[in-house]
Amino acid sequence: ARKMPAGRPSAAYSATRGAINSLTMALANELGADGVRVNALAPGAVHTPTYQHSYLGPMTPQQRAAHDSGVQTAYPLG
Repeated sequence: ARKMPAGRPSAAYSATRGAINSLTMALANELGADGVRVNALAPGAVHTPTYQHSYLGPMTPQQRAAHDSGVQTAYPLG
């Protein structure tokens, strides 16, 4: 089981995200035989001052660079 982020998303957010994931899988199953790919985009947290304060705490410039580099490595774009 996955832990919920410290911000504790609302029931509406959780239900909507689950519904989008389920719909994506169902459409992929239905349309895959016809060669159609189905994907969904589920963006993560946006690094804002509030996010920094609430989730990451104080970081030195070196720690921030290491954090950003780790995120970029885990979630490559392109």
